[in-house]
Amino acid sequence: MRNNKLLAKLKTNLLWNQKAVLTMLLFCFFAASGWAQDANNQADLKEDKDYLNYVAVEQKPEYPGGIKELYKFLITNFRLSEEAQRAGVKGQAIIDFMVEKDGSLGDFKIIKDLGYGIGHEVIRVLKRARKWTPGTLRDKPVRVLYRMPITVG
Repeated sequence: MRNNKLLAKLKTNLLWNQKAVLTMLLFCFFAASGWAQDANNQADLKEDKDYLNYVAVEQKPEYPGGIKELYKFLITNFRLSEEAQRAGVKGQAIIDFMVEKDGSLGDFKIIKDLGYGIGHEVIRVLKRARKWTPGTLRDKPVRVLYRMPITVG
């Protein structure tokens, strides 16, 4: 009986230690990713780099006419389903997408959805949007990951 209690305690301590080690490894990984930028807070531009984060570019991507025009476009074209209207859905959806070097949008991903197809409706509307002015780094157009919150209700 005593051996079973001791064994259970050892297993618990081992599991806790594994979690602590994993947490430390994750911390080190994320801390190291912060060191990947130079003193000017500019990411190193390499041809094999797939995309840059929004904050790592010199000129951020922009919808023609600015963010106000983008939201006007979204409001004009967004259609809330009858189900969502009946449910009185309110809140914020968050969509990630890539602004490509040519200003087109792609690689859409729903980060936070409110249900009732709202995330997919936002993507449908964004796919119909005009091309953006792409982000640039060192005067070259680059792919930029863009996160957009959409408030409903």
